[in-house]
Amino acid sequence: MNILSRLGKLAGGGLLLAAGLLGCNKDQEFVPPFESGVEYYPLVINTQRTYAVVDTAWTAGRATVKSFQLREALVDTFRNASGEKSFRVVRSRRALPTDAWVNDSVYTLTFTNETVTLLRDNRRTVELIFPVRDNQGWNQFIYDGSSPDTSIDVNRRYHRVGQPLTLAPRGLPTKSYPKTLITRNEGSNSDLFAEDLYYLKQYQQVYAREIGPVMRRRRSYYFGTDDPTYTPSPDYIFRGNSRYELLIDYGPL
Repeated sequence: MNILSRLGKLAGGGLLLAAGLLGCNKDQEFVPPFESGVEYYPLVINTQRTYAVVDTAWTAGRATVKSFQLREALVDTFRNASGEKSFRVVRSRRALPTDAWVNDSVYTLTFTNETVTLLRDNRRTVELIFPVRDNQGWNQFIYDGSSPDTSIDVNRRYHRVGQPLTLAPRGLPTKSYPKTLITRNEGSNSDLFAEDLYYLKQYQQVYAREIGPVMRRRRSYYFGTDDPTYTPSPDYIFRGNSRYELLIDYGPL
């Protein structure tokens, strides 16, 4: 079974295949042949997205908070070994808006008419599938060969497709968008999801139409303690970390 068939099975079937790319400059941008949902992740080289980031770490119940800015710059486009359209993204960070950007890491985004995949640290994940459909799920690890080829291997799902959303995190600017979609991790075969008395792991992203990713949130908490007689409480994080990224600027480099 080829990759497209496997993705179609895991998404519940019905992935539409498109004919090709449109647009006057195919080396500069990816333009879908129909409104498949690609407009939720527009990519153009020599553009950037800047995020305000809040990182919090808990040790023995005490929180340490770090804040900084993260920039993702689309600096190049190329065809990968399979002939697919790919973009090289350079991540940079700075502590203050007045500081110079310092390169942090590089990853690759690859677009087809069916998926957006992300390659980072030699692991390829499926970030989005097309066309976007509310409550549609897929296996984000289908390309790395670590998951069985079964329809129950769903670990990421769409929510609230096409809905307006206002993001108002504490200490960060309020942002409102007329059309968004949310992706959330779920299921026991996801390394970014767990919910029980002792552990909480969550990961979600918000995409705004014609803008791209506008928010990412990751949480990993342990509510127990070193005392085996302690009864865990969600109000007390003994050990863990969280990361919140909110888009604050986007446009040309």
